[in-house]
Amino acid sequence: MESAGGVLNHQEMALELCDGFTPHDLIALGQLNQDALDAQSAARQALLDHVNAMWDKAKADGHAPADDPRFSAVAGLRDLAAELLSNSYNVNGH
Repeated sequence: MESAGGVLNHQEMALELCDGFTPHDLIALGQLNQDALDAQSAARQALLDHVNAMWDKAKADGHAPADDPRFSAVAGLRDLAAELLSNSYNVNGH
């Protein structure tokens, strides 16, 4: 997907990926035992924390990542990681 300026919009792609992947993810997560589900939640939280740290560093360095197309992939991965974490929490009853 490209924006009007011809720049690939990773965030929109990530949101579409979430829409398609989430139903499959919820089924797979629902088949895990509690230990495996807890491990999934921890791994997904670690991924989100890692990507959020990149976002925060960009802001600390004076960038406006929400408005800068160079950070589109980071924004997309933030959305994807948040969705993955949300899926594990929903299955885990949090």
